[in-house]
Amino acid sequence: QSANLVVWLNDPQCPKDPPGEFDGAGNLLIVVNKIDLYPGIVTAGFAVSAVSGAGIAELVDEIAKRVELVVGEGEPAILTRERHRVELSDAAAALGDIREHWGRIELVAEDLRHACRRLAGVIGYVEVEDVLDEIFSKFCIGK
Repeated sequence: QSANLVVWLNDPQCPKDPPGEFDGAGNLLIVVNKIDLYPGIVTAGFAVSAVSGAGIAELVDEIAKRVELVVGEGEPAILTRERHRVELSDAAAALGDIREHWGRIELVAEDLRHACRRLAGVIGYVEVEDVLDEIFSKFCIGK
């Protein structure tokens, strides 16, 4: 009930109504999946296909609009460190790769893993291997 946005995903073959506490809630977004299997389906919410990608762009746009209503437009972020710019750029590239790999779940999962690791680098989460790579790439360590 306190969520800013609830995405209710339905299968057109056996749709279920959201729980009563979400009736008339402005935070509810109803999405019907599998429209590739049921062409011409009429829905009150968004119709998408996870397989073909149909309707996904419109759904993402709607989610972005609703998020903007909650958090506001704000000001553009200022990146003060080159490391942050590189990490965010790499994360964005990995997320962009998802479109190329759509339908191949193992590649999409790898793209998401890569994006998460890059974002973790921005907030300061660093793995031991990253530290060792940095040390050995910058310093000459003698015998």
